Amino acid sequence: AAGELEWTKVFDGPSDDYGYSLQQTSDNGFVLAGCTDSDVLLVKVTADGDLSWARTIGALQTDAVFAMVPTDEEDGFLLVGHTSSAGAGSNDVLLLKVHQAGVLEWGMTIGGSRCDQAYALDASSEDQFVLAGKTASSSAGGYDALLLKGNHSGHIEWAKALGGSSTDYAYAVQSLEDGAAVIAGYTDSFGAGSWDILLAKVDSVGELVWAMTLGSLDQDQAYALQATTDGGIVVAGSTSG
Repeated sequence: AAGELEWTKVFDGPSDDYGYSLQQTSDNGFVLAGCTDSDVLLVKVTADGDLSWARTIGALQTDAVFAMVPTDEEDGFLLVGHTSSAGAGSNDVLLLKVHQAGVLEWGMTIGGSRCDQAYALDASSEDQFVLAGKTASSSAGGYDALLLKGNHSGHIEWAKALGGSSTDYAYAVQSLEDGAAVIAGYTDSFGAGSWDILLAKVDSVGELVWAMTLGSLDQDQAYALQATTDGGIVVAGSTSG
């Protein structure tokens, strides 16, 4: 609580290993999700950081996950990222559901004939989720921000592309109590600079409520957001302005 370091652990193999998302488990341990070489990586540790198990999920090409949320099952998780091992395009959104001990329950790909990737995920209700990323398959420009809502059985309720004539990404998403969702990322289609922070809100069926940009004449990006109790949004990212 005072910011004192309790422990650090390193888990590595013969290739590069990356951890992008972390969730606590019912035994006070943790599950880490990311990628190793070209496969999805899941690592479970105890409350003291000792390794319980490690799993990989993947095929012949690149598979990676960047975000994870718990399901209503004990120690079950949804994970999102991207894959070039399967799907319709060069990269497709990869959605996985795993249950206790990291066993894969099901996996699916979402996308069109071009590149589609997911970077963020949030639980919108007991059995629903929203994910955010980028799409070139359904875009007005190079890439549009991708926002998608589905349930824990893999049923997709709706998918939306938000953007203009250039490049637009969504790196963060949060669902709201009324079923709406907000995203944060960056845009090269709108704003004052080469890249500006992109913020947008959609309603419960994915229709755009509002969108805005924040930035200088240089490059500004948002990577994280948090809705506040007074109805505001706190955003974190980077700026070169």
